[in-house]
Amino acid sequence: SNGWIKIEMLEGIFKKLNIKTNKLRILCGDFNTPQIELKDGTMFTFAQRLKISDNNIVNVNLRASRGSSWDDGERNVIEKLKYNNLTDVYRKVHGYNKQDYSWHVNHGNKAGRRFDHIFASAELNPRLCFYDHEVRSSRLSDHSALVALFDYDQ
Repeated sequence: SNGWIKIEMLEGIFKKLNIKTNKLRILCGDFNTPQIELKDGTMFTFAQRLKISDNNIVNVNLRASRGSSWDDGERNVIEKLKYNNLTDVYRKVHGYNKQDYSWHVNHGNKAGRRFDHIFASAELNPRLCFYDHEVRSSRLSDHSALVALFDYDQ
């Protein structure tokens, strides 16, 4: 909802963290992306206009007002930080077969999106990761909290 400011923020995060390092790192937050993740790992950004019928993607194209720069901004953080040892903790624990969401349209149970993420160095060995929906359902936030537990052996 913040337009290009969102993409500038994501570009800054990617530029700062897309480096090789031996330091342990954790990045967490509400990134308001992606639009959709499929069970095969395919991700669709908000730069993409989707026509969906019965959960099947019928047509995908880039929105003229956003284009590849927007698509790259979202995709770089969500998909490419793993190449420099910042993996998506939820997906590392659950893979793509488990679908859960941290935000819902109108605070209901429809049109869920997984906007909140934790990325961490692989050496931190995530043991569990889940969305605590009580935070959202009790209206403390419009997002569910994301909880992770790590096992780290030095």
